[in-house]
Amino acid sequence: MELFPTQMSIISLFALPSGLKMTSLSHQEGRLCVSLLSTQPVSHCPMCGSVATRIHSRYQRRLTDLPSTGQPVRVLLAVRKFFCDMPTCPRKIFTERLAPLVAPSARMTVRLFQSYEPHGHSDEQAHHSPVYHGTAHRAGRTYYPAWH
Repeated sequence: MELFPTQMSIISLFALPSGLKMTSLSHQEGRLCVSLLSTQPVSHCPMCGSVATRIHSRYQRRLTDLPSTGQPVRVLLAVRKFFCDMPTCPRKIFTERLAPLVAPSARMTVRLFQSYEPHGHSDEQAHHSPVYHGTAHRAGRTYYPAWH
């Protein structure tokens, strides 16, 4: 039995949103490591909404994702920083947003975070729950939800 059946089945297993491409998949230190790259041709400034095409730099984010085939998953996400060329915008450099995969500054994927949300509670109640904070901490250190 192979560890990784085929590239196609792995891609469908992770159900990547459009604009992301899997560049590698490996098994390291008891976990699946998935490397992703943004393929979006442009990004929008989060402050003024203008379209940006000039890339300032790149860096890698390390995210925790839902387990797959009983193994923990680490996502290595290559993201870009762009220049905002709008003269009136106070934000000169910004990091591309990669929703619905991950929220800005989060260390876990949105779907992992959603799997920890207590059922039957409002977002505000869940945010103040000790269960929420402990679980989020164990799963990926810090998470800044969209409503915060």
